Amino acid sequence: MSIFWYRLKYFTQSIAVIGVSALLVCFLYASNVSRFSILHQTDFADGIMLSSAKSVYYLHSPSSQGARTESLTLRDLPFIQGESMALEITQTAGNGVATGACEAGIRETDVKKIAELLAKEFGAKILFTEEVCGVQSYYCYTPRWLNGVILNGKKINLHIALRVCEDRLVQDGEYLLAQGVIGSPIIFDGY
Repeated sequence: MSIFWYRLKYFTQSIAVIGVSALLVCFLYASNVSRFSILHQTDFADGIMLSSAKSVYYLHSPSSQGARTESLTLRDLPFIQGESMALEITQTAGNGVATGACEAGIRETDVKKIAELLAKEFGAKILFTEEVCGVQSYYCYTPRWLNGVILNGKKINLHIALRVCEDRLVQDGEYLLAQGVIGSPIIFDGY
C-alpha cells in the first residue's frame, strides 16, 4: 500500500509542477504578446524617430470580422489571429529637415527607407507594394511567423502602410514626416 501512496504523491507533485510551469509561461507570454512591442519607441538614423500607439488585437478571425480588443487576458491568448498598430514617424530639425517644408521627393524616399527598415526589423522581405489615395502599402513575408494570408498568389504576414505628411511641427524642432499602420497578417481596420 505504501508504494501506491508514494506513486500518487509523486504524480500529484508532477501535475502541480507542470501546472505552475504552464501558468508561468502563459503569464510571461501575455506580458509581451505584441509582435510589434519592439517598435514602441525606435530611433533610426538622421534624427528619424518612430513612435507608436497601442496595439489592437483581432480575436477568433484574421479579418475585420474578428473581435477587436486593446487589452488581452490569458483567456484571449489562444484566439489571437491578428494585430495592428498606428505609427508616427518624426524627425528633428537640423537633420535634413528644414524649418519649413521638405521636398516631397525626399520625403517619399525617407518613407520607403522607413518601410524597408521596419521590414528588416522583423526579418521580412517586401514582396510587392501598391499606392492607393496617397498611402503606400508594403506587403511583406517573414519566416518568423507562421500565419498569413494569400494575396496576389503570395503569402503575406506583415503589412506596412505609410503616408507622407505635410510638415507639421509636433514638438520643439520635431516634425511629423509620415503616419501609418503596421499589421499582421495584414491591416484590417483601414489606414
